[in-house]
Amino acid sequence: MTCLRTFRLAFFTNLLAFLFLWCISLGLGEQSSCVEKKGIKICASFHGSSSFSSLVPGENVSMKVDIFYIHVENNSNDDLSISSSDFSCVDTVSNATTVDEALSEKIKWPKKLAKTVLSPGQSVEGYLFCPRAKYPIRVLTYQGRVSVEIQMF
Repeated sequence: MTCLRTFRLAFFTNLLAFLFLWCISLGLGEQSSCVEKKGIKICASFHGSSSFSSLVPGENVSMKVDIFYIHVENNSNDDLSISSSDFSCVDTVSNATTVDEALSEKIKWPKKLAKTVLSPGQSVEGYLFCPRAKYPIRVLTYQGRVSVEIQMF
């Protein structure tokens, strides 16, 4: 009887995790915010929150992660370097955290925001993971060639 309960619990836990990730990949409930500055357009949409341990099985870290889908267009005349570590996340009480590339690498997720160089006219998109302690992320900032602040709510 105990093995059957354990199996059912594991099955439903995995099913719920799959459905959560599937809904996020569809962008259900997303609201996008866009900012353009000096020919660089950055759009971000919130795609939910998760515990770090559910994104990285086997990790026992009690940290929440807010998940954003980022779209960057280079409409300038110069190349543009993009990396997840160019972004900072600011929560509702003004605590700022720079996105940690090594932490993001641990997360097994399709279509993460990849480190790349965009030529004029090119774009890139992918998921960005903002660790947080207690309060939700309200602002994303990009500190690359230009400084861009994206208000999420």
